[in-house]
Amino acid sequence: MACWTSTLAFLCLASIPGALANSPCSGAWENCSDTMCCGAPYFECVEKNKATTKDGEFVAAYAQCRFANNSAGKSSCPCKNPPCRDYAHDYQVKGPKLPWSCVVLTGGCSPAFKGCGPGKGLDEEQKKNWNQGPPCCQWGCTCNYSVAWTAQCQPPAGLYACTKDAQKNVHNHQAAGGG
Repeated sequence: MACWTSTLAFLCLASIPGALANSPCSGAWENCSDTMCCGAPYFECVEKNKATTKDGEFVAAYAQCRFANNSAGKSSCPCKNPPCRDYAHDYQVKGPKLPWSCVVLTGGCSPAFKGCGPGKGLDEEQKKNWNQGPPCCQWGCTCNYSVAWTAQCQPPAGLYACTKDAQKNVHNHQAAGGG
């Protein structure tokens, strides 16, 4: 199948779970509750539920790599005002039905100032073979691809971690003699 436009090219890539074979992250629409990151562009790991027991039955944790184009107003949450139910798809689920928390999981992603993808100085072959960690940043940071060799997770202005809470954890770790 030929993909002639950028939209079609994106859809072709997104239709292949685990499209980035070297990625330690989950592919498009796959369960990402263990990896906490997605290897497909424009996808993010969205939690449905933590591991729990409902009606005496164990329910495993579940999160899914879902399409998210926030710049176009497209949320990765399958329903509005979480916690909420995805009535369009939950009927297919066997066992207890649980609401989506819609928490974006980024624990499998790189922290501030760590690699998040190939930089602009790499040629196409090097970019294709880049596998120096997860291709994403923890929540709050953005991946700066303008760096020459390895793109780097850039924290928000004025922070040295991806979020204020993460910065407190770094500070507390350093104060306790952790480096």
